[in-house]
Amino acid sequence: MPDIAYSREFKDKLLLFVKDNVKQSRYEHTLRVIAKAKEYADRYGADWDRLEVAAIFHDAYRHEGNLEHGPIAAEHLEKDWGVTDPEILEAIRYHTIGHAGACKLTMVLKLADTLEDGRSFDEAPVLRKALTDDLESSMLLVMERIKAYVMSVRDDRFNETSQEFIDWLKERVPQDKEKLMSNKEIALKIAKALDDKKAQDIVLIDIAERSGFADYFVIADAANSRLLEALADEAEDKMAQVGEELRHKEGVGESGWILLDFGDIIVNLFTKAKRDYYNIEKIWADCDSEQYEPERN
Repeated sequence: MPDIAYSREFKDKLLLFVKDNVKQSRYEHTLRVIAKAKEYADRYGADWDRLEVAAIFHDAYRHEGNLEHGPIAAEHLEKDWGVTDPEILEAIRYHTIGHAGACKLTMVLKLADTLEDGRSFDEAPVLRKALTDDLESSMLLVMERIKAYVMSVRDDRFNETSQEFIDWLKERVPQDKEKLMSNKEIALKIAKALDDKKAQDIVLIDIAERSGFADYFVIADAANSRLLEALADEAEDKMAQVGEELRHKEGVGESGWILLDFGDIIVNLFTKAKRDYYNIEKIWADCDSEQYEPERN
Protein backbone atom coordinates (compact mmCIF):
# COMPACT_ATOMS: atom_id res chain seq x y z
CA MET A 1 0.00 0.00 0.00
CA PRO A 2 1.61 3.32 -1.01
CA ASP A 3 2.44 5.65 1.87
CA ILE A 4 0.78 8.74 0.43
CA ALA A 5 -1.24 11.41 2.24
CA TYR A 6 -3.84 13.25 0.21
CA SER A 7 -4.08 16.92 1.09
CA ARG A 8 -7.30 18.77 1.79
CA GLU A 9 -6.52 20.98 -1.19
CA PHE A 10 -6.27 17.95 -3.48
CA LYS A 11 -9.54 16.49 -2.21
CA ASP A 12 -11.32 19.83 -2.59
CA LYS A 13 -10.16 20.04 -6.21
CA LEU A 14 -11.48 16.53 -6.82
CA LEU A 15 -14.81 17.46 -5.29
CA LEU A 16 -15.05 20.63 -7.38
CA PHE A 17 -14.38 18.58 -10.51
CA VAL A 18 -17.16 16.15 -9.54
CA LYS A 19 -19.55 19.03 -8.85
CA ASP A 20 -18.89 20.45 -12.32
CA ASN A 21 -19.05 17.05 -14.04
CA VAL A 22 -22.31 15.55 -12.70
CA LYS A 23 -25.92 16.54 -12.18
CA GLN A 24 -26.80 18.36 -8.97
CA SER A 25 -28.71 15.34 -7.65
CA ARG A 26 -25.66 13.13 -8.26
CA TYR A 27 -23.40 15.64 -6.53
CA GLU A 28 -25.72 15.64 -3.50
CA HIS A 29 -25.61 11.84 -3.51
CA THR A 30 -21.82 12.04 -3.53
CA LEU A 31 -21.82 14.29 -0.47
CA ARG A 32 -24.07 11.82 1.36
CA VAL A 33 -21.79 8.93 0.38
CA ILE A 34 -18.80 10.83 1.76
CA ALA A 35 -20.63 11.38 5.05
CA LYS A 36 -21.71 7.73 5.30
CA ALA A 37 -18.25 6.51 4.30
CA LYS A 38 -16.78 8.51 7.20
CA GLU A 39 -19.27 6.90 9.58
CA TYR A 40 -18.42 3.41 8.31
CA ALA A 41 -14.68 4.10 8.19
CA ASP A 42 -14.81 4.78 11.92
CA ARG A 43 -16.93 1.69 12.51
CA TYR A 44 -14.84 -0.74 10.47
CA GLY A 45 -11.37 0.74 10.87
CA ALA A 46 -10.87 1.81 7.27
CA ASP A 47 -8.21 4.37 6.28
CA TRP A 48 -10.28 7.54 5.99
CA ASP A 49 -7.59 9.54 4.16
CA ARG A 50 -7.73 7.16 1.20
CA LEU A 51 -11.41 6.22 1.50
CA GLU A 52 -12.42 9.87 1.23
CA VAL A 53 -10.69 10.12 -2.14
CA ALA A 54 -12.60 7.08 -3.38
CA ALA A 55 -15.91 8.37 -2.02
CA ILE A 56 -15.43 11.77 -3.68
CA PHE A 57 -14.62 10.34 -7.10
CA HIS A 58 -16.69 7.13 -7.26
CA ASP A 59 -19.53 8.64 -9.34
CA ALA A 60 -17.54 11.28 -11.22
CA TYR A 61 -18.38 9.57 -14.53
CA ARG A 62 -21.84 8.24 -13.67
CA HIS A 63 -23.14 9.42 -17.04
CA GLU A 64 -21.03 6.71 -18.70
CA GLY A 65 -23.43 3.99 -17.53
CA ASN A 66 -24.40 1.89 -14.53
CA LEU A 67 -21.68 -0.74 -14.84
CA GLU A 68 -19.20 1.32 -16.84
CA HIS A 69 -18.79 4.41 -14.68
CA GLY A 70 -16.71 2.80 -11.92
CA PRO A 71 -13.92 1.48 -14.15
CA ILE A 72 -13.93 4.69 -16.19
CA ALA A 73 -13.67 6.86 -13.06
CA ALA A 74 -10.78 4.73 -11.75
CA GLU A 75 -8.99 5.08 -15.08
CA HIS A 76 -9.36 8.88 -15.10
CA LEU A 77 -8.35 9.23 -11.45
CA GLU A 78 -5.09 7.48 -12.24
CA LYS A 79 -4.44 9.07 -15.64
CA ASP A 80 -5.62 12.64 -14.99
CA TRP A 81 -5.01 13.03 -11.25
CA GLY A 82 -2.01 10.80 -10.63
CA VAL A 83 -3.63 8.56 -8.02
CA THR A 84 -1.97 5.14 -8.23
CA ASP A 85 -3.01 3.64 -4.90
CA PRO A 86 -4.39 0.21 -5.95
CA GLU A 87 -6.98 0.04 -3.16
CA ILE A 88 -8.45 3.46 -3.97
CA LEU A 89 -8.67 2.52 -7.63
CA GLU A 90 -10.16 -0.88 -6.77
CA ALA A 91 -12.79 0.70 -4.50
CA ILE A 92 -13.92 3.03 -7.27
CA ARG A 93 -13.75 0.38 -9.99
CA TYR A 94 -15.87 -2.15 -8.07
CA HIS A 95 -18.13 0.00 -5.91
CA THR A 96 -21.17 -1.01 -7.99
CA ILE A 97 -20.72 -4.79 -8.28
CA GLY A 98 -18.05 -5.78 -5.76
CA HIS A 99 -15.65 -8.64 -6.47
CA ALA A 100 -14.16 -11.70 -4.78
CA GLY A 101 -11.17 -10.70 -2.66
CA ALA A 102 -12.39 -7.13 -2.21
CA CYS A 103 -10.27 -4.95 0.06
CA LYS A 104 -11.69 -3.10 3.04
CA LEU A 105 -11.94 0.21 1.16
CA THR A 106 -14.03 -1.43 -1.55
CA MET A 107 -16.47 -2.97 0.92
CA VAL A 108 -16.86 0.15 3.03
CA LEU A 109 -17.44 2.32 -0.06
CA LYS A 110 -19.97 -0.21 -1.35
CA LEU A 111 -21.87 -0.08 1.95
CA ALA A 112 -21.79 3.71 2.00
CA ASP A 113 -22.97 3.99 -1.60
CA THR A 114 -25.83 1.54 -1.01
CA LEU A 115 -26.98 2.89 2.35
CA GLU A 116 -26.29 6.64 2.25
CA ASP A 117 -29.08 8.49 4.02
CA GLY A 118 -30.80 9.60 0.84
CA ARG A 119 -31.50 6.02 -0.26
CA SER A 120 -35.24 5.50 0.19
CA PHE A 121 -35.87 1.93 -0.94
CA ASP A 122 -38.01 -0.01 1.54
CA GLU A 123 -35.23 -2.07 3.12
CA ALA A 124 -32.72 0.75 3.52
CA PRO A 125 -33.61 1.66 7.13
CA VAL A 126 -33.68 -2.00 8.13
CA LEU A 127 -30.33 -2.74 6.52
CA ARG A 128 -28.67 0.28 8.15
CA LYS A 129 -29.79 -0.95 11.56
CA ALA A 130 -29.00 -4.61 10.83
CA LEU A 131 -25.30 -4.00 10.08
CA THR A 132 -23.00 -5.59 12.62
CA ASP A 133 -19.47 -4.60 13.56
CA ASP A 134 -18.21 -7.43 11.36
CA LEU A 135 -17.58 -5.92 7.92
CA GLU A 136 -17.78 -9.11 5.88
CA SER A 137 -21.02 -10.23 7.54
CA SER A 138 -22.54 -6.82 6.91
CA MET A 139 -21.36 -6.82 3.31
CA LEU A 140 -22.85 -10.28 2.74
CA LEU A 141 -26.17 -9.12 4.16
CA VAL A 142 -26.33 -6.15 1.79
CA MET A 143 -25.17 -8.10 -1.26
CA GLU A 144 -27.78 -10.81 -0.73
CA ARG A 145 -30.50 -8.17 -0.49
CA ILE A 146 -29.23 -6.55 -3.69
CA LYS A 147 -29.34 -9.93 -5.41
CA ALA A 148 -32.88 -10.60 -4.16
CA TYR A 149 -34.02 -7.27 -5.60
CA VAL A 150 -32.26 -7.74 -8.94
CA MET A 151 -33.64 -11.26 -9.34
CA SER A 152 -37.15 -10.02 -8.58
CA VAL A 153 -37.05 -7.58 -11.49
CA ARG A 154 -34.66 -9.27 -13.94
CA ASP A 155 -35.22 -13.00 -13.35
CA ASP A 156 -31.85 -14.75 -13.86
CA ARG A 157 -29.81 -11.72 -14.96
CA PHE A 158 -27.56 -11.25 -11.93
CA ASN A 159 -24.02 -10.02 -12.45
CA GLU A 160 -21.51 -12.88 -12.45
CA THR A 161 -18.82 -10.88 -10.65
CA SER A 162 -21.31 -9.90 -7.94
CA GLN A 163 -22.24 -13.55 -7.48
CA GLU A 164 -18.56 -14.44 -7.12
CA PHE A 165 -18.35 -11.71 -4.47
CA ILE A 166 -21.27 -13.25 -2.55
CA ASP A 167 -19.75 -16.73 -2.78
CA TRP A 168 -16.41 -15.41 -1.52
CA LEU A 169 -18.09 -13.66 1.40
CA LYS A 170 -20.02 -16.80 2.33
CA GLU A 171 -16.76 -18.73 2.55
CA ARG A 172 -15.46 -16.15 5.01
CA VAL A 173 -18.57 -15.69 7.17
CA PRO A 174 -19.35 -18.50 9.64
CA GLN A 175 -22.82 -19.93 9.10
CA ASP A 176 -23.94 -19.30 12.67
CA LYS A 177 -22.91 -15.64 12.40
CA GLU A 178 -24.72 -15.29 9.08
CA LYS A 179 -27.88 -16.85 10.54
CA LEU A 180 -27.89 -14.69 13.65
CA MET A 181 -27.44 -11.55 11.59
CA SER A 182 -30.33 -12.60 9.38
CA ASN A 183 -32.56 -13.06 12.41
CA LYS A 184 -31.75 -9.57 13.59
CA GLU A 185 -32.57 -8.23 10.16
CA ILE A 186 -35.94 -10.01 10.26
CA ALA A 187 -36.64 -8.66 13.75
CA LEU A 188 -35.90 -5.16 12.48
CA LYS A 189 -38.24 -5.68 9.54
CA ILE A 190 -41.02 -6.57 11.94
CA ALA A 191 -40.20 -3.54 14.07
CA LYS A 192 -40.40 -1.25 11.05
CA ALA A 193 -43.71 -2.79 9.96
CA LEU A 194 -45.15 -2.34 13.45
CA ASP A 195 -43.94 1.25 13.56
CA ASP A 196 -45.59 1.94 10.21
CA LYS A 197 -48.85 0.69 11.76
CA LYS A 198 -48.55 3.07 14.74
CA ALA A 199 -47.17 0.66 17.34
CA GLN A 200 -45.53 2.36 20.30
CA ASP A 201 -42.36 1.79 22.34
CA ILE A 202 -40.89 -0.96 20.13
CA VAL A 203 -38.02 -2.90 21.71
CA LEU A 204 -35.82 -5.70 20.37
CA ILE A 205 -34.24 -8.09 22.89
CA ASP A 206 -31.44 -10.45 21.87
CA ILE A 207 -32.18 -13.58 23.92
CA ALA A 208 -29.97 -15.99 21.95
CA GLU A 209 -27.41 -16.37 24.75
CA ARG A 210 -30.03 -17.19 27.39
CA SER A 211 -32.72 -18.95 25.43
CA GLY A 212 -32.90 -22.34 23.80
CA PHE A 213 -36.12 -21.52 21.99
CA ALA A 214 -35.56 -18.24 20.11
CA ASP A 215 -33.03 -15.54 19.21
CA TYR A 216 -35.10 -12.35 19.45
CA PHE A 217 -38.11 -10.89 21.17
CA VAL A 218 -39.87 -8.01 19.46
CA ILE A 219 -42.05 -6.15 21.95
CA ALA A 220 -44.48 -3.30 21.28
CA ASP A 221 -47.71 -1.87 22.61
CA ALA A 222 -50.86 -0.52 21.01
CA ALA A 223 -53.34 2.13 22.00
CA ASN A 224 -56.34 -0.23 21.90
CA SER A 225 -57.41 -3.82 21.25
CA ARG A 226 -58.38 -3.16 17.64
CA LEU A 227 -54.93 -1.83 16.85
CA LEU A 228 -53.44 -4.80 18.69
CA GLU A 229 -55.15 -7.17 16.25
CA ALA A 230 -54.02 -5.05 13.29
CA LEU A 231 -50.43 -5.15 14.51
CA ALA A 232 -50.56 -8.93 14.84
CA ASP A 233 -51.87 -9.25 11.28
CA GLU A 234 -49.13 -6.95 10.01
CA ALA A 235 -46.39 -8.94 11.77
CA GLU A 236 -47.74 -12.19 10.34
CA ASP A 237 -47.91 -10.72 6.82
CA LYS A 238 -44.35 -9.36 7.05
CA MET A 239 -42.98 -12.70 8.19
CA ALA A 240 -44.81 -14.49 5.37
CA GLN A 241 -43.02 -12.20 2.92
CA VAL A 242 -39.64 -13.49 4.12
CA GLY A 243 -40.78 -17.11 4.16
CA GLU A 244 -41.33 -17.48 7.91
CA GLU A 245 -44.53 -19.21 8.97
CA LEU A 246 -46.40 -18.57 12.19
CA ARG A 247 -45.89 -21.58 14.44
CA HIS A 248 -48.13 -20.59 17.31
CA LYS A 249 -50.38 -17.72 18.36
CA GLU A 250 -51.77 -16.94 21.77
CA GLY A 251 -54.22 -14.26 22.85
CA VAL A 252 -56.58 -11.86 21.12
CA GLY A 253 -56.88 -8.10 21.05
CA GLU A 254 -59.43 -7.96 23.85
CA SER A 255 -57.10 -9.84 26.21
CA GLY A 256 -54.48 -7.09 25.88
CA TRP A 257 -51.65 -9.45 24.89
CA ILE A 258 -50.99 -11.29 21.64
CA LEU A 259 -47.98 -13.57 21.29
CA LEU A 260 -46.75 -14.66 17.85
CA ASP A 261 -44.17 -17.45 17.73
CA PHE A 262 -42.16 -17.55 14.50
CA GLY A 263 -39.46 -19.86 15.84
CA ASP A 264 -36.32 -17.73 16.09
CA ILE A 265 -38.40 -14.56 16.44
CA ILE A 266 -41.16 -14.13 19.02
CA VAL A 267 -43.40 -11.06 18.85
CA ASN A 268 -45.17 -9.83 22.00
CA LEU A 269 -47.86 -7.20 21.45
CA PHE A 270 -49.52 -5.54 24.44
CA THR A 271 -51.81 -2.81 25.52
CA LYS A 272 -49.86 -0.44 27.76
CA ALA A 273 -51.46 -1.73 30.96
CA LYS A 274 -50.73 -5.38 30.17
CA ARG A 275 -47.16 -4.60 29.17
CA ASP A 276 -46.53 -2.85 32.47
CA TYR A 277 -48.12 -5.78 34.33
CA TYR A 278 -46.05 -8.55 32.71
CA ASN A 279 -42.87 -6.47 32.31
CA ILE A 280 -41.02 -8.82 29.98
CA GLU A 281 -38.16 -6.35 29.60
CA LYS A 282 -37.37 -6.69 33.32
CA ILE A 283 -37.40 -10.48 33.16
CA TRP A 284 -34.84 -10.40 30.34
CA ALA A 285 -32.97 -7.35 31.62
CA ASP A 286 -29.57 -9.08 31.47
CA CYS A 287 -29.89 -9.53 27.68
CA ASP A 288 -28.87 -6.96 25.08
CA SER A 289 -31.80 -4.83 24.02
CA GLU A 290 -32.38 -1.84 21.81
CA GLN A 291 -35.17 0.65 21.38
CA TYR A 292 -36.35 0.78 17.78
CA GLU A 293 -35.85 4.32 16.55
CA PRO A 294 -37.47 4.75 13.14
CA GLU A 295 -35.93 6.99 10.52
CA ARG A 296 -38.16 9.97 9.80
CA ASN A 297 -38.02 12.15 6.73
